Amino acid sequence: MGPSASKVISLSRVASIFAAAMAVVLVAGSFALGAVPDSAGTIHGCFKRSNGQVRIVETAPYTCSSGDESPITWSQNGQVGPQGPMGPAGPAGPRGETGPLGPSGPQGETGPLGPAGPQGEIGPLGPVGPDGSVGPQGLEGAVGPQGPQGLQGPEGPVGPEGPQGAQGPMGPQGPTGAQGPVGPPGVSGYEIVTRNFTLGGGSAVGLDTPCPTGKVPLSGGAHSTSITNGLIINGSWPITGGWRVEMTNKTTSIISLTTVAVCVFVS
Repeated sequence: MGPSASKVISLSRVASIFAAAMAVVLVAGSFALGAVPDSAGTIHGCFKRSNGQVRIVETAPYTCSSGDESPITWSQNGQVGPQGPMGPAGPAGPRGETGPLGPSGPQGETGPLGPAGPQGEIGPLGPVGPDGSVGPQGLEGAVGPQGPQGLQGPEGPVGPEGPQGAQGPMGPQGPTGAQGPVGPPGVSGYEIVTRNFTLGGGSAVGLDTPCPTGKVPLSGGAHSTSITNGLIINGSWPITGGWRVEMTNKTTSIISLTTVAVCVFVS
């Protein structure tokens, strides 16, 4: 297998890229041949154990051709679940409106005269009659005592705004306020630090990339522009003053690679 230019990144990044690539393969296969999924709604594929690659098998009998592959299947739609239990009865709805009055029935025969009923209640007072003519003016009476003070009337509307007055003299300086809380730490001096290594065939090592004095690592990783099949990142994490990447070369060749650390000042 000849060398190819590619980049080796962290395991979490590989998982994200693999999930996105699988979504593209499924959509592309569905539009191109119409054979994925099959008539039962099942998608057939082969998982390559040596490098984790998955390919879609589009035609029956859906077999995997390599001894390093394992058949896998999955479905687009799950099975229909059982019907849930009946919920409790809801509350009674509001009473409907009264219907229209039906037609009058035929007039019945006149019945016999009944006995006299009891005397009814006194009726309501009748309306006031018209004013009579004005009588002669009476004698002036004595002055009565002063009555109690009446209730305060409602507040009147706000009057128009008056002209602005002259500016007054400057007041004395107020006392110094209390010191505010310390703000969150910030970062500065962003810098990418790299180191070049060669990794012998069949070896596994931890490679450290130190940050400049006073700086701390934010992230890091490693990449190679030579052979990448068989080059595995076992782990990538920050250490005191730098970043460490643990690599394994499962090939028999010497691989050239570069480690990376992103370093900053934290104030």
